[in-house]
Amino acid sequence: MNGRTLKGALVGCGRVADLSHMPAWRSLRDAEIIAVCDKKEELAKETAVNWNVPKSYGELSEMLQKEKLDFVDICAPPQTHLPLAIEAMEAGLHVIMEKPIALSLSEADEIVSVSKNKGVKLCVIHNQLFYPVIQKARSLIKDGAIGEVLSVEAEKLIPRESSLAQQNHWFHSMPGGALNEFSPHLIYVTTLFIGRISAVKTIARKRSEYPWVKADELIVSLDGEKGNGYFFLSCNSPRFSSTYKIIGTEATLHLDMTALTITRSRAWGYGSHKVLLNQMRMSTELLISSVSSAFRLMLGRRYYRYGHQAIIRKFVGSIKDGSEPPVSAEDGREVVRVLDEIWSQIG
Repeated sequence: MNGRTLKGALVGCGRVADLSHMPAWRSLRDAEIIAVCDKKEELAKETAVNWNVPKSYGELSEMLQKEKLDFVDICAPPQTHLPLAIEAMEAGLHVIMEKPIALSLSEADEIVSVSKNKGVKLCVIHNQLFYPVIQKARSLIKDGAIGEVLSVEAEKLIPRESSLAQQNHWFHSMPGGALNEFSPHLIYVTTLFIGRISAVKTIARKRSEYPWVKADELIVSLDGEKGNGYFFLSCNSPRFSSTYKIIGTEATLHLDMTALTITRSRAWGYGSHKVLLNQMRMSTELLISSVSSAFRLMLGRRYYRYGHQAIIRKFVGSIKDGSEPPVSAEDGREVVRVLDEIWSQIG
């Protein structure tokens, strides 16, 4: 298998497929998308034309019968993940799928079980794990740059019109509604730094007046193996924003996931000169990080594509060399386990 080009199909031709998945697949030389599928056949045909894909289908079953495939990339809403993933894996195909892996822990367990029984790879798109700032933070922490991790604090702001205003959007039929679309990122990134979550405490509230929305803000406290985590998620902001603060015994990392910048602050004791030195150091780091981010942007490397490109490339590599996928089915299950606890607490 190492010497040939893998053949795959994309299922679900919505925005994430067009913005992130198809550009990632087009960047590879050892794998290609030869068919696309969507319940809305016109959308599938449009995607096929736009990306010069040979075939388009309205039904997964028909596509699996007619095409000789190695893998399927599932970009359809989470409500469809269980039947689509199982049908593809039952056909002996490897699967890579958007987060969350499923809408409940029982569904996630079923998907994981089928992947094991069929001996196929199953990878979940936890794309932000592969953002440059997250990779840089991992490297700094590994090198002891902040000492031992004590806690992670995260904040994610989503504009109301893009998350709540559309009554018929598939967001709203999930447990937690639109909050379920954005919470997985916060959970898997936080888990990366504080380890497996053992306890969850949740506060939810509603600020918007939309009758189809039950809650639009979350405050979640997470107790991990290596430290504590906390995140605030709001779908009521006029802007997009995503930040993390990783607090260590010796220093703190500040990550901006949209600007793709990272800085480190360190407590050097009392004294105005020490405070000034710390500020100068942070300013220098921010400047270097900002220049690097601007350079990537000028090269057309959009922040929302970084993770998808990395994880899809690694997924293909895992098929070819028999290694583990970059994000395993069990990793995806853990996120759903925490989500289940969050939704159970807010009713």
